[in-house]
Amino acid sequence: MTRRAVEADRTRRDAEAEVDAELGFHRALTIEELVAAGLAPEAAEAEARRRFGPAPLYRARLIDLDRRIAHAERRRIAMSLIVTSVRAVVRDIRRAPGFTLGVVAMLTLGLGVNAITFGLVDRLVLSGPAGITAPGELRRVVEHRRSRTGAEVAATELGYLDYQDLRRADLLAGAAAESESALLYGSGESAERIQGLLVTGNYFPLLGVTPALGRFFSDDESAREGARVAVLGYAFWQSRFGGDPAVLGQSLLIETHRYTVVGVAPRYFTGSSVARRDVFLPLEAASDEQVEGPWRTSRNFRWIGAIVRLAPGASAAAAADQATTIHRQGYADVPGADAQSRLEFAPLNAVSGATASGEMSVAGLVGGVALLVLVIAVANTANLFLARALRRRDAIALRLALGGARSRLIAEQAGEGALLALIGAGVAVGVAWLGGPAVQRLLFPQVAWLDSAVDVRLLVVLGLAAVAGGAIAAALPMWQAGRADVAAWLKTGVQRGAASRTRTQVAMLVVQGALSVLLLVGAGLFMRSLARAQSIDLGLDTDRLLVLSVLRGPEPASPDLNDRIRAAVERIPGVEATTRIAGTLSFVSSWAETTHVPGLAERPRVDDGGPYLSAVEPNYFTVAGTSIVEGRAFTDADRQGAPRVAVVSRRMAQLYWPGASALGRCIEVGDQPDGCYTVVGVANDTRRQALVEGDTLRYYLPLDQAPADLRRGGRLLIRATDADLDTLGRIAETTRRETLAIAPTLRYVAARNLDDVVAPQLRAWRLGAGLFGVFGLLALVVASLGLYAVVLFNVEGRRREMGLRAALGATAGSLLGLVVRDGLRAAAGGVALGLAIAWIAAPAVASLLFQIPPRDPAVFAGVAASLLGAAALASAIPGLRAGRVEPSRALRDE
Repeated sequence: MTRRAVEADRTRRDAEAEVDAELGFHRALTIEELVAAGLAPEAAEAEARRRFGPAPLYRARLIDLDRRIAHAERRRIAMSLIVTSVRAVVRDIRRAPGFTLGVVAMLTLGLGVNAITFGLVDRLVLSGPAGITAPGELRRVVEHRRSRTGAEVAATELGYLDYQDLRRADLLAGAAAESESALLYGSGESAERIQGLLVTGNYFPLLGVTPALGRFFSDDESAREGARVAVLGYAFWQSRFGGDPAVLGQSLLIETHRYTVVGVAPRYFTGSSVARRDVFLPLEAASDEQVEGPWRTSRNFRWIGAIVRLAPGASAAAAADQATTIHRQGYADVPGADAQSRLEFAPLNAVSGATASGEMSVAGLVGGVALLVLVIAVANTANLFLARALRRRDAIALRLALGGARSRLIAEQAGEGALLALIGAGVAVGVAWLGGPAVQRLLFPQVAWLDSAVDVRLLVVLGLAAVAGGAIAAALPMWQAGRADVAAWLKTGVQRGAASRTRTQVAMLVVQGALSVLLLVGAGLFMRSLARAQSIDLGLDTDRLLVLSVLRGPEPASPDLNDRIRAAVERIPGVEATTRIAGTLSFVSSWAETTHVPGLAERPRVDDGGPYLSAVEPNYFTVAGTSIVEGRAFTDADRQGAPRVAVVSRRMAQLYWPGASALGRCIEVGDQPDGCYTVVGVANDTRRQALVEGDTLRYYLPLDQAPADLRRGGRLLIRATDADLDTLGRIAETTRRETLAIAPTLRYVAARNLDDVVAPQLRAWRLGAGLFGVFGLLALVVASLGLYAVVLFNVEGRRREMGLRAALGATAGSLLGLVVRDGLRAAAGGVALGLAIAWIAAPAVASLLFQIPPRDPAVFAGVAASLLGAAALASAIPGLRAGRVEPSRALRDE
C-alpha cells in the first residue's frame, strides 16, 4: 500500500481526515476487485474486512506514523531555518562591526548595571538572612506607640519584659531577643572592636540553625548567673583562627570578661539580619556590662529587638492582635504609658517601615532603578535596529516582494538581537564577577556578603533578560517594517522613504526621555537631601575634631597618666589644641543625672529625653567650636571650691525658662546637698546621637565641679590645624602609638575623627545620591546617544529636502535651527511625560529624604533644563552636518 508524503505544516485534524480517506479508498478498491472476481457484494465486503483486520488499530498506527513524519520534517525545517538565520546574523555582524559594537555596548551597559544590582538586591531584599529554616514564618516585632510629646512612634526597640510577654502568646511557636553591640576584643596593641550580637538561649533553635562546629549555648547558660560562653561567627573563625577546630574551649577576652568558645555558627549565618556578626554572646549574662540601668524590671527601658515564629496555621495579623492584648496588660499600671500601643509583626527583610534601615529602603528602590536603565538600553537598541531597518528597507521590500515570509524576517532579527544581547550578558557577568564584590563592600560595608557576586540565579536571570530584551529590541522594528506597503516602498525608494520619522522611533525617544527624567529626579532629590544633611548646624565643628578613647586595664594607672598622654598628643605636628570632656559627647556617648529646677513644677517633655550632662574644661567651647550665644563660657576660676556654675543649651533655656533669660537661674544636679549650679551662659544647641533628632536638652558643668564619677572618666578631644584626611589619619595613628608607648598596659586606645563617626548616618543619602546619580547620568548619556542617532539618520534621509532649502536661500544657521527644533520636540514629549510620572510617584520616596519636599520645584526644573540641554546638544551635531549639505550634490544624488 503506497501513501503520499505528509506535509510538515498540516494539522492533526488534516492528517486524521487524510488517513480515513486513504483507508476508505483502499477498502473500496479491494471490494470492487472481489466483486469483479465473482463474489457477492456482501461477501466481498466481509472478505475486505477480514483482509484489513481491525481498522481502529491500523488507523491509530497510521496517524502515529503521520505525526512522527510531520515532527521530523518540522525539526528539519526548523534546524535549517536556525542554521540559515545564524549564518545571516553572523554575516550581518561581520558586515557592520560598528553597529554590532554599538548594540553590544548598549545592552552590556543595561545588563551590567542589572547584574551588579541583582547581587545587591538579592542579598538585602530577596534572599535576606541566610541559613534560617522557614524564614517566611519569622517576624520582627514593631511597637507602635505615642511618645511623651504625643508624636507617633514605630520602633523595634522593646523592653526585656516585653520579650517575656511575647513568650506567653500561644499563636507564636516561640520568641527570642537580640541586641547589637560593638564589643572590645583583645587587649593593648591588638585590641579591636568587633560586631557582636547578644541573644537569648532560645535564639538559635527558634531560627532553626545548627552549628558548624561545637554547640550553641543553652537557656541556662544565657541566664544572668550562667557561664560566660561565646559562639563565633563563621567568617570571624576563619579570619582570626584559620578555621582551626581547636578553637573550642579557648578563652577570649571580650570587654572586661573572658568567654569560653563553645561553638561556631554555620557559614553565612548572621542572625535575623544580613549585617556582619563576629560573635554571639548570651544576652542576659553579657548585658550586665553592656547596659546600665534597671533593664530587667523597667517597662520604659527599651533596648532589645524581638524575633517571633508563627505557630502552624496562625496568621501574622491574628498573632499580632493576641500579642498586643498581652502587651497592653503589661503596661496597664505604668504611669504615662500609651494605653493604645500595639504590636506589629513585620517580615525580616522588609524594605519599608520601622524595620527597614535607610540603606535597605534605598537598596529596594535601586532594584527598580536598574530595571529602568535596562529598559532605556533596550529602547535605544530598538531605535538602532529600526534605523538600520529603514536604511535597508529596499532590500526588505525586495525579499517580501519575492515571496519571503515576514515571520522569517522577524525571527532572523530577533535571533540577531538575542545573540548580541547574550554577548553583552557575557561581558556583564564578567564585570559583575570582577567588580561586584568591590561595589558591594563599598556601598554596604556593614553587610556580610557571600563569597561570590555571581551565582546560578544571576546567570539564569541575566540570560533570560538578555534574550528577551535583545529579541524584543531587534524584532519590534522589523515587525513594524514588515507591516509597510511593499509596493509603495519599491516605488518611492530608500532615500525618500527614509525621510519621515516613524511613530516607533518617536515612541522610543519618549520612553527614554521619560525614564531618564525619573532617574534624574531621584538623583536630584537625594543630592539635595545629602546637601541639606551635611549643612546641618551640629553645634560643633566635626571636620577637624578627633576623640581619643582609652580603656584602662586591671593594673592601677599612675595619677598623672592623663597629663602625660595629653602632653604627648599636643606635641604631635598638626595638633592645634586639646580639651577633656566627660559624660555626654555628641554622637559618641550620653550621660544623664537627676536634675531639679527650683520653681519648675513639671520638667518639660521632649522625645529625646534628658537633659544630658557634659563635664568639660574651660577651653572646651573654643576647641569644640560650640558658640556661646548668651552670657559667658567657663574660665580657669571655675574650679573646685569656687561658686558652682553651669552653661545650658539654647533649647533647654527656652523650655525651662520661657520668655525669660536663663542667666542667674539655679539647677540642682544629682544628690549633691550643697546648693545649686548657677547658669552663667547659654550655648548653641547640639545633636546627641542622630542627625534626624531634634535639638537636645543639654547642660555643661566645669570638669572640676562635676560629680566625682564623671571626673574620673572622660575623653580627650583633639583639634587639628586643618581638615585634610591624610593629616587627620596621621594624627590619629600617632596619638594611638604615643599613648600605648606611655601606658602599654592600657586595654584599648582609639582615636577617631568625629566626621567618620557621623558618616554612617549620611550613608543612606549618599547611597541614594550616588546610585541615582550614576544611573541617571548613564540614562542621560544613553538617551542623548539615541536621540543623536535618530536625528542623524533623519538628516541623512532628508538630504534632498535640505539641499532644496539651501538652494532656495536657507542659511546653515536656519537649517541647524530646524534640526534642533525637531530634536527638542521629540525630547520635550519624553520630558513632559517623565515629569508627570515623577510628580505622581515622588511622595513614595518622601520617607527617604531629609528636609526636602518630594516635589521640589528646583529639582524638577533642573532636570527638565538638563535633559532639554542635552537634547539640544545631541541634535546640534547632526544639525551642523545638515548645514554643510551642498545643494547641487543633493539634487544630483536624487
